[in-house]
Amino acid sequence: MKLGFLINPFLLFPFAFLFLIGMYNLDWSDLFPELEFNTYIFIFILSVLFLVIGFIITKIGVIKYFDIPKHIIDKHNPWLVVIIMTILFIVDVLYSGTVPFLAGNIEEYENFGMPIIDPIILSMIIFYSIYWFHTFLSTKKKKYLLFIFFNILMCILMARRSALVYVFISFLLIYTQKKQSIRKRSILIIVVLVFCFSWLFGFLGNMKTGLDDNHTTQHMGATENFYKSGVSNVHYITYLYVCSPIANFQLTINKKDYNNSFGALVLGQFTPDFVANKIINLFSINFEIEEMETVISVLNVGTFFSGTYIAFGWLGIIFSVFYMVLFAFSIYFIYPKGSPYQVSINAFLCSIFLTALFSNTFRLGPVWFVFLTPLFLNFINRIKMLKVI
Repeated sequence: MKLGFLINPFLLFPFAFLFLIGMYNLDWSDLFPELEFNTYIFIFILSVLFLVIGFIITKIGVIKYFDIPKHIIDKHNPWLVVIIMTILFIVDVLYSGTVPFLAGNIEEYENFGMPIIDPIILSMIIFYSIYWFHTFLSTKKKKYLLFIFFNILMCILMARRSALVYVFISFLLIYTQKKQSIRKRSILIIVVLVFCFSWLFGFLGNMKTGLDDNHTTQHMGATENFYKSGVSNVHYITYLYVCSPIANFQLTINKKDYNNSFGALVLGQFTPDFVANKIINLFSINFEIEEMETVISVLNVGTFFSGTYIAFGWLGIIFSVFYMVLFAFSIYFIYPKGSPYQVSINAFLCSIFLTALFSNTFRLGPVWFVFLTPLFLNFINRIKMLKVI
């Protein structure tokens, strides 16, 4: 099955959106509202637009898989990266006084991390996990799998589910891009891994909410359709997390109230959070938007488009679509075809587009740091201060 051409954010996004709509319509939860006609129209128009852009990008060859050249790999010292991340992780733990996964409760999860150090270590974990996987596929050297395992272990200890999502999505995309096609055996392995990841995601979700899987199904709207499906209860929380953003988006649209503030749209939805916070503090301005409508308080994300709708209505959603296009084109301008980092960055960009179906990933500090990391590495290599990273 040839799927390599799909490793393109504008092709993956509409297929993923339609897949989520299919999952949503399984009707496994009575917490979710019926999707309105205008929501379906928006999804259809957006899907058509992105598919057209995606096929144009594929046609002109903007995205192409390359193995990393040996001389580029030789410039990097993975052991130094591991040492730096270990030191930063220890600083994070000492500052917070706990390890979230071992503590196993929502308070430790939410309060963990030093303000400056935590985004840096998260961006390093994400970028180097993806880059080392690409390096492994390029060299077949198994030591890079050891480095990746180290990163994933830190991610689990920090209970950073979103980072794990970015990393595993990127792994799958790079592998598919290199192979261009997936054999039936590989599809079976992927299905098994998806179920394992769903279990881990549900487990971490229960840890975050402080609930167990039986309480989740009995008191959070599981329907007869879910019980008849034969799916394990621990996967129900994963279903809620996957589909609740669309439910919250629909509830937000149903409310029909929005701020009508272009400043709230630009500063609060499009500007990186670490920049927006500085501007807000420096000029003492407030561009906060109203709270998004949610099915329940613990399921508090609603796609990238929910916040833009609250800020500026349907016009805000239109601007957000243009923003996504501009964002992707900017990344491809910085990392063109032939760049040793394009494969890793493209996979991460695809994962950002996919996770935008759940929340506003475009303004997260660690996300921007991941995109900036290769530029920093190039700067270090150019001034020839040390052989690193």
